[in-house]
Amino acid sequence: NTVYRLPPIVTELLRRVFYAGATPNQDTLKPADITRDPECRHAPSPLKSSPVAEPACLAGCNCVWVTTPTSENYIQDSNVGRSNRKEAELILRILESLRMTDSQRKPSLVILTPYRNQVHELKQILEPEETSRLLGEKFRPVVLNRKGHSSWVSTVDSFQGGEAEIVILSLVRNTSNLQAATPNTIGFIRDPQRANVMLSRSQRLLIIVGSYGYFELCYSADSNNADLCKFLNFLSAFGEMASSDPNTSPYIRFVTPSNLFGSTF
Repeated sequence: NTVYRLPPIVTELLRRVFYAGATPNQDTLKPADITRDPECRHAPSPLKSSPVAEPACLAGCNCVWVTTPTSENYIQDSNVGRSNRKEAELILRILESLRMTDSQRKPSLVILTPYRNQVHELKQILEPEETSRLLGEKFRPVVLNRKGHSSWVSTVDSFQGGEAEIVILSLVRNTSNLQAATPNTIGFIRDPQRANVMLSRSQRLLIIVGSYGYFELCYSADSNNADLCKFLNFLSAFGEMASSDPNTSPYIRFVTPSNLFGSTF
């Protein structure tokens, strides 16, 4: 049940959610992957440390949730799937804002989403020639499309077995309508295998982009049955660790677009 590629804080999150009862994090990780600092058992080794120096609110963090407003205005449904253009635009802005700790070395990057329609939205925004060139000055793509060309974006299903130093998840779903938010409405990511795959691809930094408030509504709407959904369990564990555990706060946190950019998005 041990996944050695992950930063310690992400391994601990997944252990709590998918492998309850497994050996605790500090015993299941290889010694090289975790420092022996008694003040923080989730401190990463240099190989697992975040490659990001700026923005300051992301520096040193291995797991971040960039939470977007809860609103129907953020999502588009169609007969071929779901997409969220505002979320795709936010991801580009996040990527543009990142500055690396080592300017001589480009970390690998992938943006994952459960929805093919969102892959299309992300590619429209991230893969025009000039935008892709600028991203290529800071990051290395790890995805190859069917024509053998590199890409920054993949569905979760297509990326099984893959990994990257920086993984960004685009969750897409969003609503402020309590009646429309239940554990059954979170779609593809209700599947535990899919949820496990998308949360376990990062080697140094996992950035989740989506409405934490929406998924909280889903959890609260039927909390008795929500425990059957591994992703909603992950949501709950993330909230507990990011807000209350003093030993993990340097490595896991919530941020908002205003934290990143100094203004609303």
